[in-house]
Amino acid sequence: VGMQPRYSVPVRLKKSGPVIAGSDPSKQFKVAVGYLTSVLNEVDTTFDLSVASSLMLNGPNAPMYKTLIDSNIGLGYTSNTGYHDYLKETSFVVGLNGVAEQELEDIEKRILEVLHDSASNGFPKERIVSLLEQFELGYKHISANYGLTILKSILHLWVHSGPPAQPLLIMNRVREYLQHPEAANLRLRHVIREEILENTHRVTLEMKCSSSYSEEEALQEQHLLARSVGDLSPQDRKELVEKADLLRAAQDQPPNTSCLPTLKISDISRDVQVWPVYIENEGGPYETMWFPQQTNGINNVHGMISFDPTQIPLDLLGFIPILCSALTRVGVEGKDYRALAQEIESHTGGISISPSLTPDPVRAGDYSVNLSIHSHALEGRTQDMFKLITGILTSATFKGQDQRLRTLLLQSQNSLNSGLMQRGHSFALMRASAGLPGIISTKPSPSLIQELWSGLSQLQLLKSLTEMEDLRPLVEILHTLSGLLLDPKRSRFSLTFQDVPDNTKALKKSLEGLKMTWEAKQNCGKTIIEQVIQMRREGLLPKAPSLPFGEKQYISIPGTVHYVAQAVRLGLPYTSEHSPTIQLLTKVLSQGPFHRVIREKGGAYGAGLQSSSFGFSYYSYRDPCLQQTLDAFDSIPRSYRSDPSVTGSPSIGPDELKEAKLSIFSDIDAPVSPSERGLPRFQSGLTDQMRQLRRERLLDATVNQVTNEIDLILDHSIPRATCVVGPSLSSESSEFQQWNLISM
Repeated sequence: VGMQPRYSVPVRLKKSGPVIAGSDPSKQFKVAVGYLTSVLNEVDTTFDLSVASSLMLNGPNAPMYKTLIDSNIGLGYTSNTGYHDYLKETSFVVGLNGVAEQELEDIEKRILEVLHDSASNGFPKERIVSLLEQFELGYKHISANYGLTILKSILHLWVHSGPPAQPLLIMNRVREYLQHPEAANLRLRHVIREEILENTHRVTLEMKCSSSYSEEEALQEQHLLARSVGDLSPQDRKELVEKADLLRAAQDQPPNTSCLPTLKISDISRDVQVWPVYIENEGGPYETMWFPQQTNGINNVHGMISFDPTQIPLDLLGFIPILCSALTRVGVEGKDYRALAQEIESHTGGISISPSLTPDPVRAGDYSVNLSIHSHALEGRTQDMFKLITGILTSATFKGQDQRLRTLLLQSQNSLNSGLMQRGHSFALMRASAGLPGIISTKPSPSLIQELWSGLSQLQLLKSLTEMEDLRPLVEILHTLSGLLLDPKRSRFSLTFQDVPDNTKALKKSLEGLKMTWEAKQNCGKTIIEQVIQMRREGLLPKAPSLPFGEKQYISIPGTVHYVAQAVRLGLPYTSEHSPTIQLLTKVLSQGPFHRVIREKGGAYGAGLQSSSFGFSYYSYRDPCLQQTLDAFDSIPRSYRSDPSVTGSPSIGPDELKEAKLSIFSDIDAPVSPSERGLPRFQSGLTDQMRQLRRERLLDATVNQVTNEIDLILDHSIPRATCVVGPSLSSESSEFQQWNLISM
């Protein structure tokens, strides 16, 4: 691989791109400043650049974060922001999404000022030490793909003739810097100055997000196609047609996999893997599951706080992810958000709180909703970790945090916007499922809750909130919800730990301290929930989503391809005898006909089926043939119910079923990191007996059992809904006139 020719002076480029869906029309620009830095083989320099990049960019105490993110001049960092060391020559990039045109030059100026300040003054000692200790914690953490991760870290250096063993010695450099942080600071200042500030190979890219970008791109493609076809001779055209016919004939033939090496079903163990667990206060307040494991000196804590979704107005459920995101990032009593972030980084591997919805493993259509807590720390930092969790649960401060909350809202909006453009089928799947009624009439549909939390409804809510000038109503809601939801009597915990006496004793003491402090400081906000509802009635808050969503929805976003989903409601809990065979059927159809028809012939990037406890769904993504795919959702399963005696009629055979089983068990039996062993029992209530029964049903399922499930998924008396996320419809699209049309 050759070296990239270096620029002798900085370069500025201007490009156009698709609009940022759901964002302020006046802030449709992106800007990024990038440097081509050292070659990959200079391992000391690349390590220093990686550390310097993290210190400048990551977390609320980072200077770039303070200058670019806290100022709210954009939605958030661009996806390419950071230090990249996977090519022969490395690069460092800082960029911002969703900015106004008049801010472009100022943003570049701010970036350069931070670089100059970092090179001149370096970084606080406590930040350097905290980051290096994070390296140590990450190095000790045993993940499921621990060995593969190490191999990957070696590979890219090895490919470019670098010393392959060097990444394995990274901790030597970390320990050296921990022992001499002042010397490390000098080295970091030097590398910023030498590799970035004195580097003439700088590129500034401005991207204007244009509403006509998709049309212009399609027109360019048409011109390119016309020019390419026009250059073909009659003989060239004839050969192309012949090759296309051969390709179509090959696609219509079932693949011959007999020459490929494969496992046998008998190679799969019939027994589930069981991990020891000790349970305290089972079924009562503060139920605690203890999972002793070889964790390499790291303690992992998971917590779940259950709540009743019927006790919260449906239009307030969408605020719960905002609450969870804010809890760990707004500060606590006696510490602002910067001080809290520094302590979390110094003592733990991070603290996360998020909403979760868990299907009931036995009762059809039922579920539980929780706030899930997770953190991990070295054994010597366990007490500090629990103190931080306790402070967050008991004294998170929302009042007076309007500016900070606006920053967090913009970051969340930026994250969802990026996801919509990259994983539109996930949003379509959530929206289609949310259009179906729940099985249990006394509770909101679980799919609706998930959509309100992480789907298009959440994106719309975030957009509306960021446009509000006064965020005091949001502050009131978050304060109310925190008091309502953070109830210690509805909490339970799971601890995965190194089973040595001193560690176990320290864990129990820390957990007991959390319980006592939490109960003493619980802030009940139930009495003001009606006041929050009144705020919405008075127009102080964004309008609630219009429900129900409907059985057919088309959501327009910038682009030229479609993300298609159709959901079918079924109540198939984990222990249902139909659930394993439905899972096998979706796998057979995904790997076979759906891939051939929608992916290979139709040109979509991917397609398939997926099943859950609440039903199953068809999907395709980056799909240019919308109507063909919608027809295939019904015609492909129906073709498997035709008369098998008819020549050419498709059927599920033993080989297809075997491949489906092998694929499913490759996921079930994938390596599990010590920190996650036992989580199915804790989070989902899956006992070893339940897991064993389902395993046996999957292994013993027959072709007839799986084929018979096709009747169930073809039953149109069962509620189903369709959602398409795609480009704006033309006025001639009469087939969608009866659909619910939404523009992002």
